[in-house]
Amino acid sequence: MKKILYSVFAACLILAACQNKNQYKINGTIEGLEEGKAFLSIIKDNSWVKIDSADIKNNSFSFTQIGTEANIYKLSLNKKELRFLNVNSPITITGNIDKFDMIKVSGSECNDLNKKINEDKSSLIAKQKSLGNNYRIAAEQKDQKKMDSIYTEYKNIETQMKLVTKEAIKANSDKNYIGLIAYMEFGHSGLPEAEEVYNYLSENAKGSKFAKLLNERVIALKKVEIGQIAPDFTLKTKDNKDFSLSSLKGKVVVIDFWASWCGPCRRENPNMLRIYSEYKDKGVEFLGVSLDDNKEKWLAAIIKDELPWTHVSDLKGWNSAAAKLYCVSSIPCTYVLNKEGKIVGKKIFGEELEAELTKLTK
Repeated sequence: MKKILYSVFAACLILAACQNKNQYKINGTIEGLEEGKAFLSIIKDNSWVKIDSADIKNNSFSFTQIGTEANIYKLSLNKKELRFLNVNSPITITGNIDKFDMIKVSGSECNDLNKKINEDKSSLIAKQKSLGNNYRIAAEQKDQKKMDSIYTEYKNIETQMKLVTKEAIKANSDKNYIGLIAYMEFGHSGLPEAEEVYNYLSENAKGSKFAKLLNERVIALKKVEIGQIAPDFTLKTKDNKDFSLSSLKGKVVVIDFWASWCGPCRRENPNMLRIYSEYKDKGVEFLGVSLDDNKEKWLAAIIKDELPWTHVSDLKGWNSAAAKLYCVSSIPCTYVLNKEGKIVGKKIFGEELEAELTKLTK
């Protein structure tokens, strides 16, 4: 009996030791912080999931976390939010509530590297901000030539910023957490760039959760590249009836991913209506796929913008099954299919869309 009890006791000690080994603290002391609750969340399935809460006393709070893979954390403090990266490391957060943008997060190698990358991009970020202000002024003045010039410069700076991140990923490709940074920056990129960055990673880094997510993006993108047969999907119409993309085979199809809450989508709708009216009698069908999560707002937008083509949605927002299937990371987004159901164009609008439809309906 004593031997059994001793064995049980020893097993408990070993289990406790293992648990303690996998635990780490997140401690914070922020001057001027009101008493209340601090909340900790992580990114899961592209959404914030609350994982813990802690009392705020004497400007301080503390969380005890169980070791997990690298992740993006969000700390919520009295309507203020702080985001940082971490992987199984004790974290110390210090600063002043009145200088929240200067809050210091220390102890996480993953976060330190990401912070260094952002610091290296700081001058480029400042240039982009200035260009954004200039673009708004040009838009108010309806100076299209200047707007186009500013936009080109803006995109060039964006390319430079991505290059900074790519170089950092290459230099740290053997770190097990580098997949998180790679996914954060390139998890919504197109095929060539996403695949390029994934191939930078060492075999060790490729085993991490976020590196696997990046690879899943690469695999999914290859299935919706130009030249591929468009994957089929079935969603509910506004009348709650099932509608499948495959039912349109034999016609030229424009799949339009949009949402009632998307300003650029709504501004593009008059052009889409004009193009639809021109080509609807030439064997062209439009299929609107909404990323709404509110049916009333979705239906109201269809009526207000006078969009007569078929509309479908599963009302799951960015978690739309069709949007995930087609790797949609920004809207508006279009896919053009020929009569055989093959993808022949993507992310094209206006004159470019008209030219493609003219070619397909000759």
